[in-house]
Amino acid sequence: MSNPTLINGFEDILTFIKQQEHRNQELKEENKKLKEENESLMKAEVRQEKIHMEEIKKLKEEHNKFDEIWKTEGITEQDIIDMKRQISNQCDLIKELKEEEEEESEEEEEEGDYVYGMSYDKEEDEYQLTMAGGGSHWWNYIIKKEGVYREDTKIYEKITSTLVINEDNYVRLIDDPEEINEDRCEGEVTYETCELWINK
Repeated sequence: MSNPTLINGFEDILTFIKQQEHRNQELKEENKKLKEENESLMKAEVRQEKIHMEEIKKLKEEHNKFDEIWKTEGITEQDIIDMKRQISNQCDLIKELKEEEEEESEEEEEEGDYVYGMSYDKEEDEYQLTMAGGGSHWWNYIIKKEGVYREDTKIYEKITSTLVINEDNYVRLIDDPEEINEDRCEGEVTYETCELWINK
């Protein structure tokens, strides 16, 4: 008569062995996959290194080529250094000039628009500040007793802001009287002030 306990123990051992065999197979597959990935990475690194070496070789060839040209033309290493310094100085100068132009442009924008002339039309009883005469871009300020107008090729409209002028004949529009720059002797442009200027 067979012993049940012994049979059950033997079956457990067989189950454990099968599980281990299955786990070993999984580990083998994982190891194979990792090995393939590692080989692929190594090949990619080799390819990248090869490309890098080819680039270095190309750069060296270009450098040698320029060396030969410099020697043929009698250009020394010091000449190259001097040329680089000159180019750097020229770049700095261009940068400074550009910054100065930008600053001047900003100052002009802040200062306003230059008045090229003022005239009085007796028939219309109005003063005209000539801002940009001639051509298709002309425009003027018209000063009447009832207010200031702006006219150009397209519009003729009354200005709601305050028109001010400084000692250098630059005018600009402001929305707040506190914006008047007393240091530049700015004053409001009105019919009365134009009358005073024209009669000076």
